[in-house]
Amino acid sequence: MDGEGAAETLEVTAKDVRDACISVKTQQAYRSSLRAMSKWIRDTKMEQAPTFFDASGNIDLDRFTLDEFDSFLMEKRKTVGVSTLNGYRSALKDLYRRQDVPLPNTFEKKMATLFSGLKRMQATKYQSGAPKESGKEPLPYSLYQQLCKATLVRQDAGFSHFFLSTQWNLMCRSESVQTLCTQHLSGIDDSVGCVMYKSKTNQEGGGPKDPRHLYANPYSPDTCWITALAIYLACRPTQPKGPLFPGSNQKVRFGNTLRQLINAKTGQTHYGTHSIRKGVATFACSGTTGGPSIASVCLRVGWSLGGAFRIVIFAMSRLEINT
Repeated sequence: MDGEGAAETLEVTAKDVRDACISVKTQQAYRSSLRAMSKWIRDTKMEQAPTFFDASGNIDLDRFTLDEFDSFLMEKRKTVGVSTLNGYRSALKDLYRRQDVPLPNTFEKKMATLFSGLKRMQATKYQSGAPKESGKEPLPYSLYQQLCKATLVRQDAGFSHFFLSTQWNLMCRSESVQTLCTQHLSGIDDSVGCVMYKSKTNQEGGGPKDPRHLYANPYSPDTCWITALAIYLACRPTQPKGPLFPGSNQKVRFGNTLRQLINAKTGQTHYGTHSIRKGVATFACSGTTGGPSIASVCLRVGWSLGGAFRIVIFAMSRLEINT
C-alpha cells in the first residue's frame, strides 16, 4: 500500500465505518425527515416546543414518544404518500441508532400495524378510482424509442443517449449507471459484460457477480447500446480509465434532460428515471412468448425477493441460461 493510501486508511474512524452502512443520499433524506419532524414540533407544541429538543438541538427521544410520532404521521398523511411516511419511520429509527438509545419494545409492532393499515387504506382508495398520488409510471418502449432518437441528435457529446441506453439495457437504477467504471466492462464473445458490484438491494456487495451482457442491435441503431458506446467514446478520445461518466451528479444532469425531453414530447410529468427500469422490465416480460423468464428479469432489475425465494429464483435462472 502506498503512503497516500495508508494515510487515507488511518484517517477513517470507527464512526465513519458505522456511518458507511447508510448511503450519503439516505443520510440526506433522513436529515430532511428530521427537519420536518422538528418543524411539526415547533408548529404544534408552541411554548412547550423547546422541551422536545436537547442542548444540541436534536429531537429528545424521551419527550418525542411514539404517540407523538403517530400524531406527526397522521398530520403528514394529509399531504404525502405512504412511501414518504415510511421514510419518516426509517429516519426516526436511525436517530435512535445514532443517539445509542434502545428502540421502545412496542415500536416495531405498533409501526407494522399502523403501516399495514395505511397501505390497505391507500389500496382501497386507488381501487375506488382515486387518482394515484405518487410513483412514476413505466416508460413505454415506443416512448423509449422516441427518446433514443431525440438524445442521439443532442449536442452533448453522446452523454444523454449513452446514459439512457445504458440504464435501459442494464435494467438498473440511474445511481448504478452513474457509478459505472471502465473496469466493470469486459468483452465476452459477441457481447460486452458488465459486473455490478453494488446496488440498492446489494449494498454490501455479497450478491451474484455474474456479468450482465449487452448486445448489439443492428436492426435498430437508434436503440443499440454498442452504437451508443461507440458514439460516446468517439466524442471523448482522451477519456482515461475510471468512471464512464466522470463528474458529480451525472444522474441529476441526465434526469433534468430526460424530464425536458418527455415534457416536450408528451407534456406529462409522471415519467422519470425510475420509469426506465420499470418500463424495460415490463417490456421484457410481455409482448412475446420467447422472451426472458420472470426469474431472469427479477435478477437483472435487482428487485428484492427475500432470502429463500431469491435462492430458488437464482437457481432457476442459472438453469435456464445453461440449457
